[in-house]
Amino acid sequence: MSRIEIKNVNRNLMGDTFHVTSLTLDLEKVAHNLKIIRDRVRAEGVIAVVKGFGYGTNAPALSKLLEREGVKFFAVAYVDEGVRLRKSGVKTRIIVMNPAPITFDDLNKYSLEPTIISLEHLKKYLIWKSNNPEALDQIHLNFDSGMHRLGFDPRDVSEIARLLIPLENLNIATVYTHLAGAESSDQDPYTIQQFNNFDLLCSTLRDSFKGHLHLSGFKTHALNSSGVSRFPDKNYDLVRVGIALFGTELSNSDWGLIPAVTFGTVISLVRTIPPGEGLSYGLTDSAPHERTIAW
Repeated sequence: MSRIEIKNVNRNLMGDTFHVTSLTLDLEKVAHNLKIIRDRVRAEGVIAVVKGFGYGTNAPALSKLLEREGVKFFAVAYVDEGVRLRKSGVKTRIIVMNPAPITFDDLNKYSLEPTIISLEHLKKYLIWKSNNPEALDQIHLNFDSGMHRLGFDPRDVSEIARLLIPLENLNIATVYTHLAGAESSDQDPYTIQQFNNFDLLCSTLRDSFKGHLHLSGFKTHALNSSGVSRFPDKNYDLVRVGIALFGTELSNSDWGLIPAVTFGTVISLVRTIPPGEGLSYGLTDSAPHERTIAW
């Protein structure tokens, strides 16, 4: 099945009633877009970002398609998104970018790999891991290089090393950062500064973990969909691609991506509104000219 129609309906609440508005995901076009991105980027691999339950589409169907196409990593925002993928049969590695401590048990239960985002988060995770030694050994570290959202402060490196070096049952799989304005040429100076900050951070981190390959052998990634075409020299080891899979054209490029999502509905009524009159509740949008409105 190459096309998935997602009805705007909650059948648990509405019985057999549903809206005629629908969102359709064309999986063949997603596969086409993935191939184009892979052919263009110089990174070792693509992390398919399917957060927001597949950006509001159908995360299980999307992820199974990408899994068949050989994607080696998925990324989701929260643990419940990863749980849903596992329950649907997805076997590929899943990075959780913001796992709340209260959800750590499900990391273990569903073989999900946590991103650690701060010293406090790390300390809570290590306490939990000491009580759950059978949990996956793979962790990911997110560093703030200038976006000032999630991520360790780069000044935390020495404390991170102090906490992790004594441990033999943890591997740092990847280290990554988020870019604040990779899609905008106006912000290129700041983006380049973020790259410089991240490069220095990774070098410092490897030096701090020297002699401990399970900690120093990590992969790196920084680019998202907006950045992969604009900064080809900064593909690092992996790239994170989300909305580009749906055919959103990349910044400053014409890669031939195909829109894979269509939104459809049925018009109930077309009405002409006279000049000076508003419409609907409040009548606050009057215009000096005649308008044709579709409902």
